[in-house]
Amino acid sequence: MKNRSISCFLVLCLTGCATLDRVVQSSFRKPDVSVTDVRVDKLSFDAITMLFDLKIVNPNPIGITLAGFDYDFSLNDNSVANGNQEQGMAIAGKAESTVQVPVSLDYEDLYETFVSLRYDDHVNYEMDVGLSFDLPVLGQQRLPLRKEGPFPLPKLPKIKVEALQLDRLNITGADLRLRIKCDNPNVFGFTLRGMAYDFDVADKNWLTGTSQPDLTVAAKNDNIIEVPVSLNFFEIGRSAFQLLNGHSDLDYRFKGHLEIEAGLPLIGAVTLPFEQAGRVPLLR
Repeated sequence: MKNRSISCFLVLCLTGCATLDRVVQSSFRKPDVSVTDVRVDKLSFDAITMLFDLKIVNPNPIGITLAGFDYDFSLNDNSVANGNQEQGMAIAGKAESTVQVPVSLDYEDLYETFVSLRYDDHVNYEMDVGLSFDLPVLGQQRLPLRKEGPFPLPKLPKIKVEALQLDRLNITGADLRLRIKCDNPNVFGFTLRGMAYDFDVADKNWLTGTSQPDLTVAAKNDNIIEVPVSLNFFEIGRSAFQLLNGHSDLDYRFKGHLEIEAGLPLIGAVTLPFEQAGRVPLLR
């Protein structure tokens, strides 16, 4: 009889515990998660960093723990960045908190991997995030989030030596104009505030200097810069005279940097180095 009473008591206890668990489970709610803000933190012609703010609201009277999160960032359905992080962040009962997920991308890496992006001004992104929680009673839970939107694809302005115009030539020197094309492949304009350069022909320096052209280049457009070149053959040698007197194309090397003020506030003022070599036509 005594054993039977003990058995009944255990059954009642187990039944009561199971009932209590069901009550707790039915009353305990998963946290509410949402993307509250997406912004570009850093943007240049080379790279971009985007910040995703995730809000977590704990509707329960007892605290919960964010164990970590994982993310996958895609452009046109192609995964370009992913990762995970152990967070270990406690969120008190009836409280909320914000988690920030940064995504940084290098444009040149993108254009090398996905060649088609070189021809787009922007694409759509998809950001998939999974927040993992350690919850009382419910155990570990992963709550997914997705955010979509436009992704900018700025392109580097291009600088190109178009031609070398010969205006005067005699036995002592020459006057020329170096024609340089500045091409803007972007959907926003920019202003060329300054340029520093070295221009070499046949491995001899013909020109070194700086200029402040203050030249505006409209979106999807180009503009021409003319830089005067004055040569003294007693200083650089008679070989320059022979080149100018008998050749229609000259081997050149052009390097330096541009000071650009972009029409896109997020980019602002930037310094862009350039270097190129090839053959430039000599116009007479």
